[in-house]
Amino acid sequence: MKKLQLFALIIALLLVACRKPEDLPGSRDIGLHVTITNDVNGTGTPQDYAEKYIYVSNAGDTINYLFSVKTDANGNALVKGLAEEGHYDVYANETRDGLQYSGRLRNFSDSISQQVLDLRPGSTDQNGFLITCVDAAGGPLPNLRVRVYTSLALAQQNDSNLAFFKGNTDAYGRISKTETASTTYYARIRSADPQLDDTLAIVVNERNITRDKPLHPCPQPPGCAS
Repeated sequence: MKKLQLFALIIALLLVACRKPEDLPGSRDIGLHVTITNDVNGTGTPQDYAEKYIYVSNAGDTINYLFSVKTDANGNALVKGLAEEGHYDVYANETRDGLQYSGRLRNFSDSISQQVLDLRPGSTDQNGFLITCVDAAGGPLPNLRVRVYTSLALAQQNDSNLAFFKGNTDAYGRISKTETASTTYYARIRSADPQLDDTLAIVVNERNITRDKPLHPCPQPPGCAS
């Protein structure tokens, strides 16, 4: 008898796991447009999240999902069968080129208009930092040399051979690194004018990307470190 009950339970779980949106009793259908945006080392322009699965869960449930829906070639999806009185979240996750993206719309079903689910590099999935080098007016500084050190003493020496990480900013004045340890780093920049530079402390917390830290070239000493 116990074996029969266990078998029935397994069948029930399989039926739940295989449930499709058309199996739900609700009558609400909501459209979504899904995008993916690389604002760490990409252009920051949203791209259609095409031919990918998104997941619908009860509002606030970050462990289980009710069903999945596949987007079309333009990143659009129609979520069907939602209960009139229900509250739902929709989310998706993706890993591309070493970056882990995630996005979630909470209580998306409370709106009758089409909404946009945008996936961005997750702030809880990986360690790293993003530095944006800007001028006094806030404009980006491309092709600017950046060196990152593991201590303030090394940063003050500003010896490229001692740098933990080094490179030049992109066209948007940005430079980034992922998969770092959880510690404090010190970024040092030098502008075209050898009398202008700055040092910035970057604290990387566990499972977090420290994002959009502004770094300005400033007269030295003492600079304008923040």
